[in-house]
Formats: sequence, C-alpha cells, structure tokens
Amino acid sequence: MKQLMILFLAIFALAACEKSTVGFLDVKNAAFTPDTLEIRTVLDPKKDANREKNQAPWVSGAIQSVLGTDPKVYEFVRVTSTAGEEAASLFASELKVYGNSRMEVPLQPAAPKGSYRITLKVRNEGYSALLPDIFTFIIK
Repeated sequence: MKQLMILFLAIFALAACEKSTVGFLDVKNAAFTPDTLEIRTVLDPKKDANREKNQAPWVSGAIQSVLGTDPKVYEFVRVTSTAGEEAASLFASELKVYGNSRMEVPLQPAAPKGSYRITLKVRNEGYSALLPDIFTFIIK
C-alpha cells in the first residue's frame, strides 16, 4: 500500500510540473477608431498649418479592445495597395509601428496616391494573433 501511495504521489508530482501558458490574449473585438487616415499630399493652408510648420508626420490612433497580459507588442506584417505591389513595398518602407500600435507615415510620403491596407501582429508572453487589414491609409 505504501509503494502504491508513493507511486501515486510521484505521478501526481510529474503531472503538476507541466508548464502552463501565462496570461491571455483576446483580439476578437480589436479595432482602430477611426480605422482610416487620409493623407493629403497637397496640404491645406488652414487645416495643416501646424502640421506643416512642425513637419509633423501622419499618425494613427491606438488600437482598441485588445485584451491580454501586458506587455503587448505590435508588429507590422504586410501592406496591400490599390496602387500595386511596388507602391505597397515603398509605403511599407516608410511606415513605422510603435509599441502601443500607433502607426506613423512621413508628412510627404514617397508612395503614390492610393489606398494602403495594413496587417499587424500582436503578441505577448505565450500568445500571438494576426490582425488582417486592420487599418487603411489613403494617400490623396
């Protein structure tokens, strides 16, 4: 009986040593609000006076409704464009994604006029999720 009890405890101890994933990540309601940013190639003297004076880039808002254990890291995955693959590649080279999911494009992007759909990846300890076509930049 004593040997059976020791065997049972040994099996239980080994089963308890299984490493479980820490935290969680839920992106089912993830969204940018607004989910589109229009980039004017010809700046409006009234609307864009401050932007032009400071050479301020175009910046998206932060993503909302991404639930999970911190820290969460956002990474650029890909961009698709109505202007073609070469334009998408050029736009991708100018795009910066910051840790809080904000994205930045230079004041005067080199990419041609068109629509650019961004796919991001969010990850934290033990989890990751793809956010396909989560944001759109429109260069006019």
